[in-house]
Amino acid sequence: MVITKKLTIDLVNRTVQEPIHTVQCDANTRAVAVTLTAAGVPWDPPEGACASVAFLKPDGNKGWYDQLPDGKIACTVAGNVVTAILAPEVLTAPGQVKACIVFQDADLNQISTFGFTVQVEPNPAAGKVISNSYYKYSTMEAVDAAMEALENAIANLKKDKPSKRIN
Repeated sequence: MVITKKLTIDLVNRTVQEPIHTVQCDANTRAVAVTLTAAGVPWDPPEGACASVAFLKPDGNKGWYDQLPDGKIACTVAGNVVTAILAPEVLTAPGQVKACIVFQDADLNQISTFGFTVQVEPNPAAGKVISNSYYKYSTMEAVDAAMEALENAIANLKKDKPSKRIN
């Protein structure tokens, strides 16, 4: 399931946009559908132009992509609407991510940019090891038995240790 936030961005009459709210470490589940206008008139990208996404994260890292990690196309264009899936890398650092849709012509000249903000909320589970306090009882019995066997083996080794220490 992809959750898509819809925005209208005017290239001439810029207004403050509501940020796109996401959660840290979401992967390929967030998209933005941007309706492009210039002074209120629909802005269609020129023939042959390609769309990509550029971003700057609050940790100072930035990137630019037109494909997702699995090779799928990240941005689709239909008339004056661009739909871009937010790549996983965009959502790794909590805070405000500055992002934009960038259009380039066939010679890779940048011809237009439409900016927006992504607010990445911290994910309490990001980068954490899953707690072991939720194991099934039968698993804990096996762990307890293994611990007891290890303790017995250590005790036997201590009993049978050499009487002299060799340096």
